Amino acid sequence: SPANSGQLAAVGKLGVDTGAGAGFDIYSKLRGGRAVDAAGYATLSVGGRATLYQISLVTGRADKVGAFPRASQVVDLALPLNQ
Repeated sequence: SPANSGQLAAVGKLGVDTGAGAGFDIYSKLRGGRAVDAAGYATLSVGGRATLYQISLVTGRADKVGAFPRASQVVDLALPLNQ
């Protein structure tokens, strides 16, 4: 089986203008102790508002999932395991 070499490769543009303070995590679906699917999620500041996006791990495209309350300042993201 192929090993993870730890190298990064650009895959494409997000498609949204974002400010500083972004958070990113990858959620993996496991079956039998092995990853069978994965999705990226990011908190991005767009237009001064903290917004949650799903990020394509193939194209880099960001699709809006939802927004946090207007007064929120969200600067990171961590997804729990086994959801």
